Amino acid sequence: PLLHGQDVKWRDYCVSEYDYSTRDARQEVNVDQSDARLVMVFDGRWKYVHVELMRPMLFDLETDPDELHDLGESAEHQDQIERLRDLHFEWARQHHSRITRSPQIIEKMAAGKEPPGIYIAYWDRADAEANGLVTPPHLDK
Repeated sequence: PLLHGQDVKWRDYCVSEYDYSTRDARQEVNVDQSDARLVMVFDGRWKYVHVELMRPMLFDLETDPDELHDLGESAEHQDQIERLRDLHFEWARQHHSRITRSPQIIEKMAAGKEPPGIYIAYWDRADAEANGLVTPPHLDK
């Protein structure tokens, strides 16, 4: 949109992801490589860090710009943690792989044929067949 001079609604927070599966820290905390990731949400003042399998971290960059005082266990800051956790959840539910495809392009693609054997929104084979979908022959073996 920006390249075409169109207006864009900006988020009022930023998100950063980090995979620490190759770092010594993963072994030190005994975390499986598939869980060795973290997500940071920053709104201009508060920095929330979600680390898989650990409690959240929170830093007030206005009063602690060097991030030396973790407020993640502070009862008085739970409202900030919940607010930023909600922003993280909102962000995580977005389509991150569609940023280069407009809604119009997606609709054109959706009007094409479905890939064979991929049935979405059917409970089981009987439900798919009742709606006119045919099971690929190789699945009958």
